[in-house]
Amino acid sequence: MSAAKANPIESAETPFSRTRAHAAGVETTLSSTEMTRARHSDVEDLIEAQGREWARLMLEEHLALRAALEKPVGVSDAEGVERGSARESERHLTSLVGKVAVPRMAYQAPGREDLHPMDAVLNLPREMFSHGIRRLVAKEAARASFDEVVEMVRDYTGAIVAKRQLFQVEELAVRAAQDFDAFYAQRKAPHDPASELLVLTTDGT
Repeated sequence: MSAAKANPIESAETPFSRTRAHAAGVETTLSSTEMTRARHSDVEDLIEAQGREWARLMLEEHLALRAALEKPVGVSDAEGVERGSARESERHLTSLVGKVAVPRMAYQAPGREDLHPMDAVLNLPREMFSHGIRRLVAKEAARASFDEVVEMVRDYTGAIVAKRQLFQVEELAVRAAQDFDAFYAQRKAPHDPASELLVLTTDGT
């Protein structure tokens, strides 16, 4: 019998092993004598915290899998300069489920800044906060103070934005509206009347 063709995902260094180990540990804890006698609120708090960590590990290990599957290839920058060498590199991303490591290849050439094609593939933002965090901040900043937004983000996502970094929250909200001018410029351009939208605004008070 011929051997089955290897699945590249399954062969990438046992993906999600940490996630499975974490889930097994939580199951063991929930089955313990202490937890089977605990108040529902204590069980709820445990599951909330450990569930978030499970999700964080899922995201981090997915990103690690993507890095494991990335094959070093010839890469050239916008000026056509080829990057003749590649090395492993890593950055961090603060996501809706916590901070995760993002490993990827860095392509190098003498006197040139490293290129990270995987950053573009993943559509990573320039700063450490994910697009999910940015979207959440923009939504909440429209109805609460920045101090309240910082607290809400910490409570519901685990992402820490210190008060000394408050300007970062404001910056994220501003970036979320960066297409405002482009939207109205596009409206002035010739367009198909069939594509027009009727938009109504009301005073909700």
